[in-house]
Amino acid sequence: MATAVSTPPTEPGTHEEEAPQIVLLDPALVVRDECNAREEDIEPDEDLINSVKEIGVEEPISVRPRPNGTFGVFKGWRRAQAQQIANSTAEQDGRPVRRIKAHVREDLIGRDGWTRFLSLVENKHREGMSERDILKSQELSLIDMSDVERRQASRALGVSRNAAKQAKAAQRLDDATLRRAAAGGMDLEQTAQLAEVASVPGASAVCCGRSSATRTRATAGAATGTRRWRCSRPNRPMPPPGPRPRKTSRRRASCCSGGPRTVRRTRPGR
Repeated sequence: MATAVSTPPTEPGTHEEEAPQIVLLDPALVVRDECNAREEDIEPDEDLINSVKEIGVEEPISVRPRPNGTFGVFKGWRRAQAQQIANSTAEQDGRPVRRIKAHVREDLIGRDGWTRFLSLVENKHREGMSERDILKSQELSLIDMSDVERRQASRALGVSRNAAKQAKAAQRLDDATLRRAAAGGMDLEQTAQLAEVASVPGASAVCCGRSSATRTRATAGAATGTRRWRCSRPNRPMPPPGPRPRKTSRRRASCCSGGPRTVRRTRPGR
């Protein structure tokens, strides 16, 4: 059962779409939406459960109606589960059985790509979302969108229009490499490039600990086999761009007056 809750009016012109109405839902009617971006670490922890037992869920979840009368949660699934767990023991603990506040998004029915994108934006900045979940959601959400939505979502995520292809490529990396790439500040394009050269020994060791410009040169060098790639000696610094320094060598020479002597010969740089 859903009951409407009054919400304060918003200022005209501050939102392109009308703000969704907040309703009170029976937690037994909410399920995880299939387009929820978070696929790992989806269970509520004990602190969240204990908090919900005492005061309920303060921040509304976001749902969209399903054909069978339930509501799919694409934002706030852990909060919804915490309320379900709290209600399951409420009677024996002498606590009230609570309903949960929710934004019902009827405009998202049939819009799986945009639903997944909104879920990604919500979960990306919360603790615990894995790099693999982020990449998978970026790929699937951008694929299942119109061109107009894809451009808007790409700008919001700060990625290029090829982000779906890059996210798919980056998922070939293992979890440990994805975490190192994220910790090293690699963006989506650079992570996809790293996946292309992942079979090169030492590729992740070189790329994940360097600056953005150096990572780009390193991944490009590995892909083309140029001499700038130093996978066998990952701790050796990369040479600066531009002409290589001139080298000198010694050779033995003789002259009529002084006999053998050592002279220096300058060889042109390569």
